Amino acid sequence: DLARNDVGRVVEFGTLQVDEMMTLERYSHVMHLTSQVSGRLQGSKTPIDVLRATLPAGT
Repeated sequence: DLARNDVGRVVEFGTLQVDEMMTLERYSHVMHLTSQVSGRLQGSKTPIDVLRATLPAGT
């Protein structure tokens, strides 16, 4: 929900979607639950705006 909210600040209204929800990623010493969200970038926003909106990650 935090990532979805962060991305929602820089994408066009109505284009935000959750592509993957709580996928388990296994590594040698840790497991992570990950989700993937996407949307169409607002015309006035740049990739730098995306980084500013999403970093540091709240999750």
